[in-house]
Amino acid sequence: MQGGFNWWRVAASDRARALPCLRPAPGGNAVPQIDARVSATGLIGPGEVPMAAPQPGAAPWLWSPQGGLRTSLAGCLALARQIGTMDRSPLWSPDKGPADGSGSVYGTWGFGLQILDDPPHWPRPLVGHFADAYGLRGGIWHDAATGDAFAYLLNGVAEVTGPGADAFSRAETDLFAAAAEEIRPA
Repeated sequence: MQGGFNWWRVAASDRARALPCLRPAPGGNAVPQIDARVSATGLIGPGEVPMAAPQPGAAPWLWSPQGGLRTSLAGCLALARQIGTMDRSPLWSPDKGPADGSGSVYGTWGFGLQILDDPPHWPRPLVGHFADAYGLRGGIWHDAATGDAFAYLLNGVAEVTGPGADAFSRAETDLFAAAAEEIRPA
């Protein structure tokens, strides 16, 4: 899988094709939220200022949501396909007690993975990870019963806050339904 965190070690040719995460602004224009500029070094610091690589452990904030994974949709699909080889053991579920966000679409959590016990418009549980930051919504998902995997990215999404913010959008449920129509039954 090609990619990197905070553009670090991402090939210069891939950095040159980078798309910023966009969010709609008043008047309908899309405004970059992050990655409007991509540094020749591959690392962006506060205020989107290019920076040199720090010493290991010196700048853990580089791997924060702003420093998260940068890859293509093909890279996301490659990662989704690997979920079947990962430890998908549940670490928390609603029967283990209350937690922030309990009762949302995410029923169970594992090691860096979210387990959708009853995903919208999908016939079985899915394991993967959901993305929602800076106007980008997406996900990588694996169906253990069939071995199928899929990934999606939506850019230019308006921010949703308050109750229901974690719910899948209409576009996402439509994507899930379309993908479900193409898979084989378990």
